Amino acid sequence: MERPTFRPSLHGFLLILLVALLAMVGPATSFAANSSFGGTAGSAGIGIEFTTRLHQKLRLRALLSGLTIPVDGAQDDIDYEIDVSTFYAGVLLDFHPAANAFRLSAGLALVEPELDLQSVAMQDNYQIGNSSFSGTIAISGTANFNPMAPWISIGWSTNQNGSGFYWSGDLGFAFIGEPKLSVSATGTAIDNNNPAAGEFDVTNSADFLDELERERRALEDDFSSFQIAPIFNIGIGYRF
Repeated sequence: MERPTFRPSLHGFLLILLVALLAMVGPATSFAANSSFGGTAGSAGIGIEFTTRLHQKLRLRALLSGLTIPVDGAQDDIDYEIDVSTFYAGVLLDFHPAANAFRLSAGLALVEPELDLQSVAMQDNYQIGNSSFSGTIAISGTANFNPMAPWISIGWSTNQNGSGFYWSGDLGFAFIGEPKLSVSATGTAIDNNNPAAGEFDVTNSADFLDELERERRALEDDFSSFQIAPIFNIGIGYRF
C-alpha cells in the first residue's frame, strides 16, 4: 500500500498561515527592501540562505543545506557503518511578531534524508531475523523518507532594520515521516541451526531471505525515531 503524502494539507496550511500573518503585519513595505544573504551550519548541514522582507514583520526565506555524517551502529550483534545524509531546499515564512530579532518560522522543504548502512566485517555468527548464520555475508541497506517535509521553528535574526552583518539561528523540527527501508545481502553462509545442510548462496535461499525480511522490519522499527528531524542551525550573513 502506498503511504499517504502530506502535500495537499500542507499547501492549505501554508495558505491559511500566510493570510493570517498578512492580516497581522500592518502596512506593506517594498519587496526588495532589506534583503540578506548568509551562510548557515547545524543539524541541517552546511548551507546558504537568502531572505527578503515582504512586510515590516514578515520575511520570505529560501535555504539550501546538506551534510553527510558517518556513524557506527549495531543491530542483533551485527556491526554496521551508517552514512547519515541530509539535504534541505526549502522556502520559509519568518514572522517577527514584535518587529525585532525574534521570529517564528514555518514552511516546506524538499528533503533527501537518507541512511545508508553496510555490515562492516566477517563474523562467526550473524543473528538475522530469528536465526543464526555463519559465513561471509555482506548486508547493505538504504532508508528513505518523505521527499517533502513541513518545517516549524523559532529563532532570531539580528539587525532587522539596518544594513550590515547579522547573526541568526533556528530551533525546531522538520517532519520527514517514517522511513522505508530496503536491504540486500550477498555471500555464502551456513545455518547454525542446521549445519549438516552445508553452505549455501544467501541470494538463492528462500529461508535466508525470509529471515532477512524479518531483519529489515526490525531495522526499520529502529530507524522510526528519525521521522522527526531536529533543526538546530546558526548563521551569519550580510543585510543590504
